[in-house]
Amino acid sequence: MYAAETITTFLAAELHLKMADGGYLSLRENTKITLTEYVANGGDGDSSLIDLTKGAFRSVTGWIGKYRRDAYKVRTPMVTIGVRGTDHEPTHFEPGDPRGEPGSYDKVNEGRTVMQSKLGTVEVPANRAAHFHTSQRAAPRLLQSVPTFFKPARNEQRFAQRAKESARTLDTQRTARREVIQKKGLEKKGPEKKRFEKKNFEKREVQKKRFEKKEFEKKRFEKKRK
Repeated sequence: MYAAETITTFLAAELHLKMADGGYLSLRENTKITLTEYVANGGDGDSSLIDLTKGAFRSVTGWIGKYRRDAYKVRTPMVTIGVRGTDHEPTHFEPGDPRGEPGSYDKVNEGRTVMQSKLGTVEVPANRAAHFHTSQRAAPRLLQSVPTFFKPARNEQRFAQRAKESARTLDTQRTARREVIQKKGLEKKGPEKKRFEKKNFEKREVQKKRFEKKEFEKKRFEKKRK
């Protein structure tokens, strides 16, 4: 999956994605997301913005969520969710969706998230969930209990295991990614360097010919004077 691409799942579907920064996504059924922005080069420019149009997914953040927390965001039509090094489950139900009351939700399994709307912000700790209703009459709020529609998918255990294994080596993955990007940069500079050297050589040749021409004319002029 690349930046600006959209994925849609349908009834009874489940999709696992490993991200370039070592994070993992598990898309639930009837879900639509767009990877609006995504840069994972292992540097200060790394960022992730996922637009959730409908449905739900589970995100175990990679090195972007670990080292570039302010650059990781999940956005629904109603709220923006930021993280504090997190395993969380953003959800958005449109009116009429049988799965639950309409609005945007976020359930946190590990770490913390911040759900922000134009009416206010709420911080969501581990093992809690928050909701912002489509009526938008009040700020997002923590729920007394986690809604029952937050339940494991068929292959949740496999997903969790893979995400856990990846989390152990985030630093190594980040370093390796940075080295790959640096190598590509050097390879890219190779042809540019050759073009630069060729241009300089041609410039020197032109200057040399001009000098030789001037010397030849000078000698010819001196010869005529004699």
